[in-house]
Amino acid sequence: MKRRYGDINHVAARMVTLELGLGLEQAALKFWHGVAEQVARGEFPSSSPRTTRRTKAV
Repeated sequence: MKRRYGDINHVAARMVTLELGLGLEQAALKFWHGVAEQVARGEFPSSSPRTTRRTKAV
């Protein structure tokens, strides 16, 4: 998109938002892949009961 529309002035300014969105997506994917790898290695259980103010651990 940057290559196609980046030289159009009123569109180029919006590319910052596109870059932000893509950066957030990449960071989220990296994070969740890391979590999946840790679960696969047994570093922490894939699911565990949680206690919150509203619910009690089951």
